Amino acid sequence: MGNRKKEVNYMVYFWAAVLSVLTYYFVINEFSDPRGDYTGHVYSFIAMYTREHVVEGFMAAPYVLWHIVTLFFNRIIRVPIESAAAYSSCVYTALSFFITEWMINKTVIYETGETDRKMSAFLAFVFNIVQPIFFYWYDAMSQYYGQFSINPLHNPTHMCVKPFSLLALCLTYEILMRHNDENWQGIFFYESISLKRLHVYLGLVLAVSTVAKPTFAEMFIPAVGIYMLIEWIVRLAKKNKTAGEYFKKCLLMLATAAPALMIILFQVLLYFIFGGSYGGASGGLIITKWLEVWNMFTENVPVSIMLGMAFPIYVVFINGGYFVKNVLGRLSLISYGVGFLEAAILGEETKLEHGNFLWPMMSGMTILWISALLRFVALACKTDSEEEPTAAKRILLGVGWILLFAHMIAGFIYYYNHVLK
Repeated sequence: MGNRKKEVNYMVYFWAAVLSVLTYYFVINEFSDPRGDYTGHVYSFIAMYTREHVVEGFMAAPYVLWHIVTLFFNRIIRVPIESAAAYSSCVYTALSFFITEWMINKTVIYETGETDRKMSAFLAFVFNIVQPIFFYWYDAMSQYYGQFSINPLHNPTHMCVKPFSLLALCLTYEILMRHNDENWQGIFFYESISLKRLHVYLGLVLAVSTVAKPTFAEMFIPAVGIYMLIEWIVRLAKKNKTAGEYFKKCLLMLATAAPALMIILFQVLLYFIFGGSYGGASGGLIITKWLEVWNMFTENVPVSIMLGMAFPIYVVFINGGYFVKNVLGRLSLISYGVGFLEAAILGEETKLEHGNFLWPMMSGMTILWISALLRFVALACKTDSEEEPTAAKRILLGVGWILLFAHMIAGFIYYYNHVLK
């Protein structure tokens, strides 16, 4: 039994290594594009991180976590700058993988009382490579633009913020569940960790996420606020005596998010007010026509959404009750809704084509994707535990697996087109 356990654990490291190698070669290849994000971050922003120009470099991109790790590899360990950038992205991609595997494994343990590290490792790998389902005839042969992705590998800062977004979701879920049930024993963080400590951890993770890239917090903090506001209003409408106490919990959650909000305010001042925006003055934040920015990237927004979100949309369709009644389900839907709304109506006046408010939407996609994957794993575990599951259940799960693996194959196509082609 001991040897079997070690073998399973090795599979976790195997898939982490495969993902890291793919990431490394993907990033190195990205430097062949003179207008690519990696080229811009390394040769425009990081190049300014000298004693004479460090302030200008920070103002141009006031989210520096990926840059710091890249500089560590380059200036401390003396790795060439492009390889340093690749190693930095490997660090954050691997971190996303390990957090995802931990989330899936915790879900399996909660549902079955047992662990299956082989399955959780493989599904974590799949989650971190999936891309929109791709048709060569759609959207001028672009696999990314229009559909967008939970894994936009060409953008270092978004991949940097991803692991912190997953952690923030887990912490928030545990806090909200304890608000509803004082005896909640936890899935991701057990009851031995006090509620106060969970708030501290969440505050730290949110603050770090804004240093990585503020677009996740710009989506997630309003989403949590909306979730808790709805919950409070419902308790008031039902004349529930706990409404007053719950309002205090709302204020505590606001205080938890305060450090992240202060960092975002500082970044906004640098970026928009003091002229730090790359490429000159941005002209400021504006309200656009409905889907004006998104329509610059796609022929048909609803079709693009279906291609990018086929698997999570399907899971919501077959198990809608979960996403209406369960805390994680509701929070994920609200998160995607807030991200979608920001993408639909916000832009930078002189740089609409940059689509910078599509990033919060992609963070919302990530939240709904991981929630759908965890729910699908739970449904699969429940079906497997039945002696004779119905044909309908087997068919519904089978379609889900097909959609998930279609996204996975699209991920391999994405790597092929960027690395080997």
